[in-house]
Amino acid sequence: MPIYDVFIHARLGEIRTVLADERGRLIQLDIDRPLGARSVCGEIFVGRVTKIAAAIDAAFVDIGTGQAGYLDLKETRPGAGNAPDGALIEGQRMIVQAVRDPVDGKGAKLTARPSLRGRFTALTPGRPGIAFSPAIANKGQRARLRAVIEGGDERGEDPGVSVRDEASDATGAQISADLAILHKGWAEILRDAQKEPAPRRLHRPTPPFAGILEDLDAHEIRRIVCDDGALCEILHQLCARRYRGDAPVIERYDGPCALFETFDLDERVANACALRVALPSGGRLTIEETAALTVIDVDSARVAQKGSKNTRNHALSINIEAAHEAARQIRLRNLSGLIVIDMLKMSTKADRRNVRDTLIRALESDPKKPQVLGFGPSGLLELTRRRTQPPLSHVLYGPWRARVGQGRTPSDDTVAIEALNGVLAYVGANPGKIPAVSARRGVVDALRGRLLAGLRELEGRLGHALVLKVVDGENKDAFRIEETVFTSG
Repeated sequence: MPIYDVFIHARLGEIRTVLADERGRLIQLDIDRPLGARSVCGEIFVGRVTKIAAAIDAAFVDIGTGQAGYLDLKETRPGAGNAPDGALIEGQRMIVQAVRDPVDGKGAKLTARPSLRGRFTALTPGRPGIAFSPAIANKGQRARLRAVIEGGDERGEDPGVSVRDEASDATGAQISADLAILHKGWAEILRDAQKEPAPRRLHRPTPPFAGILEDLDAHEIRRIVCDDGALCEILHQLCARRYRGDAPVIERYDGPCALFETFDLDERVANACALRVALPSGGRLTIEETAALTVIDVDSARVAQKGSKNTRNHALSINIEAAHEAARQIRLRNLSGLIVIDMLKMSTKADRRNVRDTLIRALESDPKKPQVLGFGPSGLLELTRRRTQPPLSHVLYGPWRARVGQGRTPSDDTVAIEALNGVLAYVGANPGKIPAVSARRGVVDALRGRLLAGLRELEGRLGHALVLKVVDGENKDAFRIEETVFTSG
């Protein structure tokens, strides 16, 4: 069983979370950029109905965020699942969950059918029965999972259970523990909902920066190291709820150097999307993402003499290494959709099966459970992986449609965030100097728009406004920080 370290580095404009194995290799890198207003999606509230709009078959519910949310009245009718008793009336209290954030002046979209998501299952109060993900199609698997859920029945009024893809390989003990946490959480929500005042928030889902924890058991985590006090407090609360008495160690880092620098993660994080990745034997992977698929090409740095008895063993050895490394890179870069691997040519079916099976085993710990399809007619090893969030390259460089012909140029948001944190480093090294930032227009627009909250936080620390200058033709990868020079007259 692998053991991991989790490192959480808070920066202006983003939070970076790294999952590293015992050898210090990066396994997963999540970058959370909370642009603009904080999302309420997934949060559960005890709200108060402020208006019934019969003409549009909707109710408006005050959830305490400053703007009433929108609730479709079809959800509140008998047989709809978790419907309140009788017709809604203005002033009535009710439990709702936000399923979409406010947009264009409209309040959050709400549902009267909240759900609590765990690692392997989701609790669906008011919707009785057990529902299975379509990905779990095997009847034997469904029967096993149903027996586990019904055998450990704590459901009382039968709030319902939805079985997620991840449950297919989970043990009965893991599923039972997952459900116990969800049942306890729902019971706490119901108790809290009876208290005053209303409206108010009852539950907040795991924030993106801590999403990695949803896929790990307590015994898989050696330690969690975080350099932000507020985030540490959130982590303590999350771990107490998720792991109960088995919570992993949480360390508050407060060293003189940056967290990633202290733990030698800086360079590895910077190279997380490198085009080429070296293999231990001297071979390498070349990883190229396109809008349609991802291609991983395997190269050998040295070639055994043609016809020699070592040729077959050499190709097999390189391909075995490539399978292990490709599995790590797929998770690290959050690659999804169709992925094809062009392995070195192998002469026997047995060798191809060996390499395929190695890849399958190497992907077993990936929470998205990639499906290895095998070698196709063209000789490429094919697999698919669920797409739930954008790949890491999109976070750092922008979506493909926004960077056609630009190669690996960091996006405006990426450069802007580096500029914000660069200014902090600059004033630390140059006390008393007032900095100014010069960058291309897109970067300045990002700082004044999507990343305005980060800019305002920086200016609060500086004690004055940050001077921003638009420079046409500025190096696309860079920004410039220099001292502001004030002239008289």
